[in-house]
Amino acid sequence: MKLITFLLLFNLVLPSILAQKETSPPVELYFITEGAPSSPIISCTLTAQSQCWADTSGSYPPGEYFLSDDYDNPVYIPTSNNLGQSSAGFDFVTSPNIVGGVPVYPIFAYGIYKVTSNGTNKYFYLDYRDYRIGYYEYYPPAPNGHWIDLWIKYKYSEDSFSYSSSSFITGFHNISNGQLLNFWDIKDKAPQLTSLFPLYLTVSSQNSHPYLSWNVYNDPNILGYNIYRKITWGAGGSHTDVIFTTSTSYLDENFYIPPPKEPGNDLVEYWIKAKISSTQESLEGNHVQVGGTIIWQWKMSDKESNDDLYYNLKQNYPNPFNPLTTIEYSIAENSFVTIKVYDMLGNELAVLVNENKEPGSYKTTFKASNFPSGIYFYTLMSGNYISTKKLILLK
Repeated sequence: MKLITFLLLFNLVLPSILAQKETSPPVELYFITEGAPSSPIISCTLTAQSQCWADTSGSYPPGEYFLSDDYDNPVYIPTSNNLGQSSAGFDFVTSPNIVGGVPVYPIFAYGIYKVTSNGTNKYFYLDYRDYRIGYYEYYPPAPNGHWIDLWIKYKYSEDSFSYSSSSFITGFHNISNGQLLNFWDIKDKAPQLTSLFPLYLTVSSQNSHPYLSWNVYNDPNILGYNIYRKITWGAGGSHTDVIFTTSTSYLDENFYIPPPKEPGNDLVEYWIKAKISSTQESLEGNHVQVGGTIIWQWKMSDKESNDDLYYNLKQNYPNPFNPLTTIEYSIAENSFVTIKVYDMLGNELAVLVNENKEPGSYKTTFKASNFPSGIYFYTLMSGNYISTKKLILLK
């Protein structure tokens, strides 16, 4: 695990800065074992689920938070099991205030961590993404415990985790396997505050589409946010575009996770910048990459899996081709049908079919004498049915 570069000497750091030492040893996340055999030694690992935030100022509010990989995988290995009140753990340190620059215990920072142990297959998550954590005057003692101290217990006989916000002995609550614990909720400090952090993007899957969400930028007068999207096709080539929004979330319906019918080999990469004015942007946040299939502006019908019994767009043949290829397709009901050809940037190049069709099977041809070699896409649209396939022109 790398360590951040420390910029200030310990004796210059104000008493209200991070890594508060209201307890000894200098630990804010304790790991306790109970009822475990003498061997093997049961350790605890924090695995950052993404980059964490750190700061360099040593005072509140800090001069600058920044994204860091320096807190990615801290591991606490106790000297023995069942230490009780002699247990230690992890030191919450995100500013330059460690004596000599060498931490006594493994350090962690503002981030979301998966908590695991070599003594069990159970796990859970801890979310420390709140810029108030670590500052006495902004995170005073809550009715349920200390400023920042948290005790995690692994009970060997029950193969279970629990936590306490108040002490080694009392106030423990069971933790379900896979549960997410938000530190600001544990300390009765909700809602979570992140606006001082740089823009940080997370991407999840919603209805098989990438769902993007990020924290509020620290300037309330911004115009909105620019979403940068870089598409990289598995067959080669890439394209970057920008999507503007005033929200802090976005559902990209142009990309599928997983693809509707077959494994995709395309990649999409996202990052966010705040749009401060018509000509000025903030620094970019972290980048997130997702695999799947890009289909541009065309949304696949939810009924496609059933409709494919009647609707069908076949792969062109020959493929690769030069300069003529044939495309076969089937229509399930009377409808207006279009088949269009696009380049890798989504530009429409040719309209092969553009008329009403009765149910049945059809074929059309695409002659590409005037087009350069490359990857192209053809899309069939009929009612709610939409299907896209890739063709290769090789001269």
